[in-house]
Amino acid sequence: MACGVLALGCGDDDDDSQLVCEAPADGSCEFDGDCGDESRCAADRVADGEPITLACRSASGAPAGAMCERAEECEHALCSAAGVCVEPCYVDRHCDEDSRCASVIARTSDTTMHSLRACIPRASVTGASSFFDQAGGVDGLALEGGAALYVLVPSCDAVEQSVARLVETSTGTILYDRATNVRDNPVTTLGPPTALYLPSGSRPLMADEHTVHFPEDAPPHRVYRFGEPAGQTLDLDLFYVGLRDVPLAGPDISNAMAVVSATYRPAGITIGEVRHHLVVGEPERRFRIVDRELGELVELKEMASLSAATRTPSIAIYLVRSIDGALGASLGIPGPLGLAGSRASGIAIGAEVILDSSGSDLGRAIAHELGHFLGLFHTSEVNGAVREAFDDTEACTETDDTDGDGVLAVSECGGRGAENLMFWSARATQSNLSGEQSGLLRRAPILHE
Repeated sequence: MACGVLALGCGDDDDDSQLVCEAPADGSCEFDGDCGDESRCAADRVADGEPITLACRSASGAPAGAMCERAEECEHALCSAAGVCVEPCYVDRHCDEDSRCASVIARTSDTTMHSLRACIPRASVTGASSFFDQAGGVDGLALEGGAALYVLVPSCDAVEQSVARLVETSTGTILYDRATNVRDNPVTTLGPPTALYLPSGSRPLMADEHTVHFPEDAPPHRVYRFGEPAGQTLDLDLFYVGLRDVPLAGPDISNAMAVVSATYRPAGITIGEVRHHLVVGEPERRFRIVDRELGELVELKEMASLSAATRTPSIAIYLVRSIDGALGASLGIPGPLGLAGSRASGIAIGAEVILDSSGSDLGRAIAHELGHFLGLFHTSEVNGAVREAFDDTEACTETDDTDGDGVLAVSECGGRGAENLMFWSARATQSNLSGEQSGLLRRAPILHE
């Protein structure tokens, strides 16, 4: 079955809340409803590199949602990569009303992890949130409700065409146009889903209604709206992928996280709980080196399933051996904060080349990519032709390219952005943030008290 149940494009009259795009897991059951009252649909055959098989068995162990370290601690014998017991499903109606059925990578034994569909929280935030469905069409996708973070999740039959190209107000003012580089309210995603802040620059919000346009007619979407956070503490989940020689929470990592904490403290954000997870088995082999295929980092989208079912709202950090052509990557600017486990959830760092005892290079790389995921763009791009939308950040422009090579070097941008955390070059060594940048960071709906 190529595409599952979906009223927003794939069709199912019995369930109006499906966003399902994958085939069911192979086995004698797909969810608990296939089993008796005293049984659970649980992991059965879990050979490394082979599809997982599910079977009904007597209930024993912790229920879905409980914290876990090993699969056998859970009644479904499934412990998410982030350390939470999960229950299998095929469509959203197999889950409770506060959950959705999504792709999850779960620990199935001490040496194996498997991909399957499981129930995870519909949204994971500390502040107010809501969602609504839109049919889409030629007029684009309407966003109503004013200032907020919006996350746009397309129907499965429209996934590949769902990259926003233009954002405009109800009065026709263009805030973002990918074709002409109008970037008063910029949007960037490796997803979908697509996430955008309104507003995300110095320009004040001029209307409560906005429209997002796509390269083709807007496909059906579920739109999540996230309001102000409940606090200023940010939790992180670190996934070690192919870094077997790096101790979990060892000195190199601890020092790097100290750098991250020091970077965000002046912005009013405290780094809270940092959880460490070792990725094993077939997912480790598949994701440890991220290659480009036709210019796209495909493995990053698949890897994002590691972030499903985290213990608290957080940002996932995938520490891999290397990333083709990059030191790090954020799956969105901003990312879909509050929607863990999506194809655009988290950041990745090619950690092997920058690991050292001081943690300074790794820490700055993590802090930079976190800035992207929290909504910050480069202060100016490599050639200076494009800059971000805050008036109070220093801008290095094309006129500062003194040697004319089309690349703004750190030495050419001293006092004009090179000291900012979001300067484009990895050769920059400072991590300043402006007042407006800090203000946007503090809007992240996953921040807690």
